[in-house]
Amino acid sequence: MSRILRVLATAALTIVAACSGEPAATPNTPSPPAAASIAVTLTPPSTTLDACQSAPFKAAVTGTANPGVVWSVKEGLAGGTITAEGVYTAPPAPGTYHVVATSAADSTRAVEGSVNVGPEKVVSVAVTPATATVSAGGNVPFSATVTTSCGAFAAR
Repeated sequence: MSRILRVLATAALTIVAACSGEPAATPNTPSPPAAASIAVTLTPPSTTLDACQSAPFKAAVTGTANPGVVWSVKEGLAGGTITAEGVYTAPPAPGTYHVVATSAADSTRAVEGSVNVGPEKVVSVAVTPATATVSAGGNVPFSATVTTSCGAFAAR
């Protein structure tokens, strides 16, 4: 008798669902799996550089088969540059700038890291000639090359 009642109840649900345009509910139907959540992480999350110096960043993307990222600098060219491989080069101006790694699979998923850029540093000064002998009233021309974190500059 209880078997007949179960069959009748299932049939009634099917008829009601068919009339409403909705699919019939079946007991213990598992829910569909939740969509994978894409996440992007950045290593290192922050760094400090001298002006014009470079540092590598690495991004990891989870929740998708596409591990690719698109790199950018939030402040544009004024904030430095970053290659497709994640190598950031600081601008000549000190400040705090931001590196962004955006998932190639989902452009709404991104992570931002900060770079504190210090002033241009003098690396070396080379004077030529290194030694000179000058007679009284004479002169010797000297030149200097100053190398900074942003490059070398000649002074005469």
